Amino acid sequence: MKWAIIISVALFITSAELRDIHRSARDTELRSKICSHIKITGKEEFERVIVFHIAQNLQQSDCPDLKKISEKFSALAEKCCADEASDPHCLQTELDILEDTICAAQAEVAKNHWIATCCSKAGAERHECLVKGKPSGDPTHFPVSSEEEQCKSYTADTNAFLSNLICESAKRFPRDPATNSMIITSGYGNILETCCTNETLKECFQSKKAVWKEKKRFRIAKLRSNCQIIKKYGIQVLQAKKLAGMSMKFPLVDFQTQVEHTKKIVDMHKTCCEGDSFNCMTKRYNLINGVCADHENVAKSKQLTECCKQPPIRRSLCIDNITPEPKPEGLDERLPEYVEDKEICKKYELDKTSFLAKFLHDFSRIHTDFSVQMQLRIAKTFQDLLEQCCSSADPVTCLSQAEEMLKVGIAKNKELADSRCHIYEKVGKDAFENVLLATYTKKLPTAPLEKLREASSAIAKAAAKCCPLENFKRNACSEDIISIVVGELCDNIGSLSVSPKILACCKESYSRVRPCITEFDHDDTFQPPPLDEKKFSFHADLCTLPKDKLHDRKAELLHDLVLAKPSITNDQIKASITAFYTITQTCCKSPSPDACFSTEGPKTVAHVKALLGL
Repeated sequence: MKWAIIISVALFITSAELRDIHRSARDTELRSKICSHIKITGKEEFERVIVFHIAQNLQQSDCPDLKKISEKFSALAEKCCADEASDPHCLQTELDILEDTICAAQAEVAKNHWIATCCSKAGAERHECLVKGKPSGDPTHFPVSSEEEQCKSYTADTNAFLSNLICESAKRFPRDPATNSMIITSGYGNILETCCTNETLKECFQSKKAVWKEKKRFRIAKLRSNCQIIKKYGIQVLQAKKLAGMSMKFPLVDFQTQVEHTKKIVDMHKTCCEGDSFNCMTKRYNLINGVCADHENVAKSKQLTECCKQPPIRRSLCIDNITPEPKPEGLDERLPEYVEDKEICKKYELDKTSFLAKFLHDFSRIHTDFSVQMQLRIAKTFQDLLEQCCSSADPVTCLSQAEEMLKVGIAKNKELADSRCHIYEKVGKDAFENVLLATYTKKLPTAPLEKLREASSAIAKAAAKCCPLENFKRNACSEDIISIVVGELCDNIGSLSVSPKILACCKESYSRVRPCITEFDHDDTFQPPPLDEKKFSFHADLCTLPKDKLHDRKAELLHDLVLAKPSITNDQIKASITAFYTITQTCCKSPSPDACFSTEGPKTVAHVKALLGL
């Protein structure tokens, strides 16, 4: 049996429990009247949320027209908050009123013809139709005005500017959760707040937008990773991941409370991943408010206490960014109750899933500086050892090897992180990115260069973020990011003819995918095409290329070089790149670069072919 199923631990939710969760969530939504959210968020934020949900369905409509619809909806909410008996709509659910409002906007429905079919339905059937029928959106055509025009609009009416930004975002990302877009838009608002009064407007925008875009990309990637885990591995694996993460962040919170929170978190993600952005938002609000209402456990975390003081829309991001709190004093890192107890096998056999869940919780709250993936791998290793030892004549003696096995696993992970950071610190970000490009091209020679560069760039950025950290924190930081990148790579493989090794790795259990891909060197089944010498020809324009274009050209050259020989060694790469660098330096200083490249180029290519044995 796969460990992913057994370690479903936590989560460890039975089908009956899942029905209870959905029933409870549905009942909560039925009690969610139009007044409730406006009280939580305030009028301006409420209108933005409503604009977002309307725009996700009415993608062909103009944002000013959608703003008018949201204002009517907001006015009704205020009316209901003042007097619930003032309008029959006040007794309906917020979701029903919202969808009634969308369907009543006949001119907008006519522009978005697919909605008419959904509007002929009612209740849950209509809602399901609206969720599943949303067009995919087109993120490539996002209206962008100049920095000066953005600042002018933002300064003239900040609320209108941000509402319009949210509306345009919702139309292009119709399945994204509302809270995600709100957080992203809020971040962009902070850029405008800072840069619009800055003397160097363009430079300010350029530097701060680069940081904002990276944060946005990573947040979206994290959310999509949750969906990928549910789709590929099942809900139980996401439950195990969340249990480990929560136990690390809040080590003072008891096991049962962690399990209950984990169930709600995963149920929320399931709804979000189905594209039901309205109920996704509702469940997230309810979850965050429930966490903050648990004063006993909130008091155990200084960071959580501060997060719960934030406005509702900011609480979610604040809680996401909480770092592990100090672990409780007096805990024995050896966890003797799991390896020295003579009754250990009886306890394990009695309820394996709950037993392993409790182990995962206890181990994670002690080792708060490990990555979640490492916690899951250790839980799997411990499970395998239990299965082996509980079949032996002396389980306790057999289990005594656990400590040594743990040390070996920890050392292996630390060595990998340290070696990568050593290279990064030695060569710098751009060169490290090329090292990664070569590494992943060898493993995935049939993958598009664009995808390989995206992955290499993301991992290089992880190194920039994580390598300055101390001890195991650098490993936890980098592995959490790299696991997302590797997951995206596996998703993008599609119908490519890739190595059986890479396919096998992508089918591994969630926590084993990254180590599996890391551990093999190259695709030995790939048949490289004959080296195309035209790809290695140079011209005078190379000497005047802007820095970013030169970086692109180097990446293409390296990619083609590795494709020519996937088993290429690091020394061969270094020697080949040195040869090409030498000819570039020589010819670009020549009075006639083109003539120089024409003469010396073929000699360099012949030299490189000889180096590679081609």
